[in-house]
Amino acid sequence: MEREYDAVIVGARVAGSATALCLARLGHRVLVVDRAPRIGDTLSTHAVLRTGVVQLTRWGLLDRVIAGGAPPSRRMVLSVDGATMPLPADETGRVAALYAPRRHVLDNIVLDAARRAGADVALGTSLTGVVHDATGRVAGARLRSTAGERIVRACFTVGADGLRSRVAAAVGAPVLDHRPATCAWIYTYVAGVGTGDLEMFYGSRRIAGIFPTNDGLANVYVGVPVTEADRVRTDPDGLFHETLATISPSLAERIRAGARVERFRVSTGLPALVRRPHGPGWALVGDAGHHKDAASGHGISSAFRDAELLARSLHASARGDEPERAALAGFEARRDALSHRMHEAVCGLASLDWDGPGAIAHLATMGEAIDRECDVLWALDTAGDTAPVAA
Repeated sequence: MEREYDAVIVGARVAGSATALCLARLGHRVLVVDRAPRIGDTLSTHAVLRTGVVQLTRWGLLDRVIAGGAPPSRRMVLSVDGATMPLPADETGRVAALYAPRRHVLDNIVLDAARRAGADVALGTSLTGVVHDATGRVAGARLRSTAGERIVRACFTVGADGLRSRVAAAVGAPVLDHRPATCAWIYTYVAGVGTGDLEMFYGSRRIAGIFPTNDGLANVYVGVPVTEADRVRTDPDGLFHETLATISPSLAERIRAGARVERFRVSTGLPALVRRPHGPGWALVGDAGHHKDAASGHGISSAFRDAELLARSLHASARGDEPERAALAGFEARRDALSHRMHEAVCGLASLDWDGPGAIAHLATMGEAIDRECDVLWALDTAGDTAPVAA
């Protein structure tokens, strides 16, 4: 059968929508599907760090994020064992501010941009499997919606469907690195407590933070050892306030003076996972290919980065600049070169097994990794599809 699309992308959140956007703008026929009937909120960090802001700027979407009500944070305030370090959002001047939009806002902005670029979108559509050609290559996806089941033939099937990716399971994507969960999380939304800064607190085997988001609210979160997961499930309110009081009494007072407007959301711990992100006729992007603990606050930014790197590699292969295997191996090498130091630092931070200097060292490594990513992403406009990234 003649293929219907150059790529069918499973997952319409930031990784999938951004991949669809980049491919569609490069002239490819793209279908992006998601099993959710609408793209609402999801259990997630919100922070769009420097590399994410770089991407939104380059794609012409930052103004839409701002118009959508995400307030700017021009300063980060780190507190380690009670010592406070105010830092500008970006010392280089390339990024004026950081943002933390709600996911139902951000994801729909990127998805709408993909639609406008020419991508087809099918919500309420689940992957039930992949199809293969006579050589064993993945040649498309089996999809199910209220209209029934169908097969979509595509040159590539891209899994952007998260840590528990159905695409990864269907193609047997090899796991290259797996580390058990070490940190559990609780977060909620509070009115009347924000300062406009991104504030992060580290100490006493605890992490906490607060940042401004849409509708005048602040997202407030705490991280505790995964050994306390049972209490995260059964007593999130008590553990949340207890943790704030332990790590920052002043923050705890601010939160109690505010008004919680939404329920507590919890994660009882997720592993760090790296998969091989490609094979004949398939690829993985976002958390499906590389999942980090929420301690990084970098998941959205990493998804944006890898979406464009993958799209450029697929485009280079499609137009004959590189053989497919070499182009996708290049994507994997660039992803890993840019993410390795961040991955190790985040695993260290999420272990909660550090003293003050140890936490500062992990944070410094993360900052250096972000600096490097920014340099590479800004250079993409002039360096082309195969900008080298040294390991």
